[in-house]
Amino acid sequence: MKHIYWKIAAIILISLSCLYLYLEQTKNISTPTESGEDARISPHGFGPYPIIPAGAPIPEFKESHDVDTELMLRVAVKAWNEGERFESMFYDRSRGRIYLNYSDVAYVKYAHEIDEQTGKKKIESISATPGNKGILKMIRDGNIPVSIKLIDIEKAGIKPFKYLDLR
Repeated sequence: MKHIYWKIAAIILISLSCLYLYLEQTKNISTPTESGEDARISPHGFGPYPIIPAGAPIPEFKESHDVDTELMLRVAVKAWNEGERFESMFYDRSRGRIYLNYSDVAYVKYAHEIDEQTGKKKIESISATPGNKGILKMIRDGNIPVSIKLIDIEKAGIKPFKYLDLR
């Protein structure tokens, strides 16, 4: 019977050691940057926060952000640095994808049935930049402005872990 207690104690000790190592790795510690200032580190284990580019519609990183919010902000910084000039963004957690909103784009989810009048797939839902609320009603009514590009939400979006090369 003593043998079992020693095994249980060993398992508990190993588990506590792993937990300690994990907490140490994700602790919000400071690291000096090239300018001598302290870099802020992600509490989620993603390393130092990236610098938000001037003029980008991206809020500051906060230690209180959840994992999904931090991923969305990191994607936004990378996309902006790569030349994407979006107006806003959203994270569809059910699809595990982040979508960048542009003034000339509306993301649509198509229904399975076909509209008998137009012969096209019916639109089940629409998402666009907040400035396009009037256009959303037009699209729902079947009047799609030529200046708006409809993108199938099922075929678009950014997978954050892959895009950011995180594991």
